[in-house]
Amino acid sequence: MYSPAAYRDPREVDPAASSPPSGETPAQQNLAPAAAANELAAAQRERDPEKRATKVRSALQAWARIAPDAAAHWVLAQPAQERLVDASVVLIALADRPDDAVRIGRRFCDGDSAHILEHGHSLLTVLNAAGEFERAVNFASLGGPERSEWVAHTFTSWAELAPAGAARAALTFEGDDAVAIVFNAWAAHNPAAAARYTSGASDLSAAQRAAVTALAQGSLR
Repeated sequence: MYSPAAYRDPREVDPAASSPPSGETPAQQNLAPAAAANELAAAQRERDPEKRATKVRSALQAWARIAPDAAAHWVLAQPAQERLVDASVVLIALADRPDDAVRIGRRFCDGDSAHILEHGHSLLTVLNAAGEFERAVNFASLGGPERSEWVAHTFTSWAELAPAGAARAALTFEGDDAVAIVFNAWAAHNPAAAARYTSGASDLSAAQRAAVTALAQGSLR
């Protein structure tokens, strides 16, 4: 049975998980977040709307790389119409640091519950694009009312990018019909490969095998 691992703040395991790169003096490490915050403030003073948006995104991304919690705090204080875009900028900046991305994504969900569904989708998009599929499934499976949409998002993306791995995970995933989600996506993109996998998958029920075979055959016509 697939059992999502309990999430732990990476700083509980490694206090340096969110620290600036090594080789900097303590003074430099203290100055870097302040400099990034100042750059964001300067970007907001740009009068041209298009230039301001570009500069704000660039500065926010740089700040998120250095001080993700401070950047997240700033995002949550922004107007609702800007918050989702700003939050996605922060998560994209953390794409190569999935522990931080999940932690900050959870913070966005908790701090902006009116948009929890959208924040979750933003995080899942970042994790899936980075190939962090199992981590994405862990996050999605722990959702509340939004769980089914997050699970569908995650397994659909996984099936499009790495279908055999998605299929193996779906066969042991409980609580949502992940098998149907994966094989629907797989059959839509590569029906022949989906059919070949189905013929050799002993864990599929007769009904699942028939449904996936029908999908594959229909897509081949």
